[in-house]
Amino acid sequence: MTHGPWLCDLTSDGVTVVWATSKPALSWVEVAEDDGRSFYAAEHERRYETVAGRKQARKTLHSIRLKGLRPDTKYRYRIFS
Repeated sequence: MTHGPWLCDLTSDGVTVVWATSKPALSWVEVAEDDGRSFYAAEHERRYETVAGRKQARKTLHSIRLKGLRPDTKYRYRIFS
């Protein structure tokens, strides 16, 4: 990761995570509610940037929309590139 991450376009049920890498990479974000347990001890659902249902792998600027979040809920996330 060369720049970011930035949290953008915050709404009541979502947020966009943006970051940059020095080389094109398949990237994803894992997100889960902050329940006080170790976030890093388990895998979580992977959310990818897609266009027409296809994962985007040849990019250096990554932007993934996290939808379906609940208001007034704390979340943790981690980025893979």
